[in-house]
Amino acid sequence: LYMIVAGLISLRLLYYYVMYPWGYGIRYRHSNILGLLAESWIFIFFTLRFLASLLLWLEKKWAVRLAVISVVLSILLSGYFFIKEVLSEEFQSTSVIVLICWLAIEVPYLILLLKITRPWETTVVPGKK
Repeated sequence: LYMIVAGLISLRLLYYYVMYPWGYGIRYRHSNILGLLAESWIFIFFTLRFLASLLLWLEKKWAVRLAVISVVLSILLSGYFFIKEVLSEEFQSTSVIVLICWLAIEVPYLILLLKITRPWETTVVPGKK
């Protein structure tokens, strides 16, 4: 599921880059460069998430470490946006609920990844080197 969602989001962002080089619906209206950098970071993040999921699926030994890095980045970004949303003057409960649900998915996934890191890297899978 992570791989599909991350891949679709990356493709959507890539489409927007091709069709609208200076950003379509940029949230940072005062600076197109800042908006483009923010959208580029989002594209890089979801591409990293897609690659981590794909490499886990292909059972690469170092895939768990890449997945842990992408999940930790996701948790940090979600926590930042959660605090930013709660402290903002334009508080929207929908955004907070979505962030809480996202964190409720990410934290158990991180725990699972940390539990399987050692066995994943030491166990030899038949047919794989």
